[in-house]
Formats: sequence, structure tokens, C-alpha cells
Amino acid sequence: MSGTKEQILAAARSRFLSESYEDVTLNDVADDAGVTKQTVLNHFGSKGELFLAAAESTGPFRAEYDGSSVEDAVEFLVDEYEVYGDTLVRLLSVEHRVDDLVPFLNEGRANHTRWVEEAFSQDLPGDPDRTIVVHAVAAALDVHVWKVLRRDRSLPADTVVAILNSLVRGAFQTQPVTTPKGGEKI
Repeated sequence: MSGTKEQILAAARSRFLSESYEDVTLNDVADDAGVTKQTVLNHFGSKGELFLAAAESTGPFRAEYDGSSVEDAVEFLVDEYEVYGDTLVRLLSVEHRVDDLVPFLNEGRANHTRWVEEAFSQDLPGDPDRTIVVHAVAAALDVHVWKVLRRDRSLPADTVVAILNSLVRGAFQTQPVTTPKGGEKI
């Protein structure tokens, strides 16, 4: 990767991590990188493409997880949210207005569910309850839950870890799957 392209990506990562997507401008990224807006456009084509390239260049989320317990997984995830959680919450808050974000955020949701299935595979029940428990754990570990506990209630990270562990353990205590009123099996 060229030095110029890496400078632009570094500037974009910094901006997207610290500001709302809508507040980040190509001019600001260009200024931070010491290039022109046209140079940014020549390398990336659009703000949306620049965002995706910057997000990709941070590396895959949760790739380094190799824990073996519920507690390890929850602590790992909270550590990740301490770095990226505020950015994710900001992105999620504007997805209904910014079409460029929708594929990225949908992929993130799918990856979160896959990660839950992998990280908790030893603890998950068999079918038909498995799907319910996976969704319950994924919801308990959603970035919005972290935000409510960590940002809205100003709880320390270790307290958030304890609460999320409790929620996850509760999800494993699921009752057998029943059909909701007038609905299909989940």
C-alpha cells in the first residue's frame, strides 16, 4: 500500500473513530493526511468507500479471541467495546439516514451472531433451544447494552463485565422453546 493511501486511511480511521460519520468530511481527512480532497477521491472514490476501507484496515473485530469460558468471552467483548463501542453506537444512530453504512452494519450484526455461536459453542444447548439462546446472548452482548451500562449509567468496566456475565448466564437458563401466540416457532 502506498504511503499516501496509508496516510489517508490513518486520518480517516482517526476521524471516524472520534466523530459522527456525518461530521467527517473528505476535506478534513485530506487536511489531516496532508493531501488534497481530490487525492482522497482518486484513491477511494467517495466518503462511503473511504469509510469501508478505513474500517477494513483496522482488522477483523474479535479475530484474536481464543478464550474458553463465558467470562473470558464477555471480558474480551467489553474490552473491544471500550475501544470501538462509542463509534459503533454513533454509526448505528445514523444508519437510517446514511445508506453507505447499512451493508457494513448488517455485516457487523451477522458477525456478532456468528461470534456468539463460536465463542459460546461449548455452552450452547442443542436444537431447538440453540437458536433462542444464541439470540438471547447476542442481544445481552449488544453494543447498546454496553452503552446503557457504561455510558448512560457510568458504571465501571468491571461492573459491566459482571452484569453482562449475569445476563449471559441467564440466557443459558432458557426454558424449552414454545410457539408464541398466533406465531411460528422462533
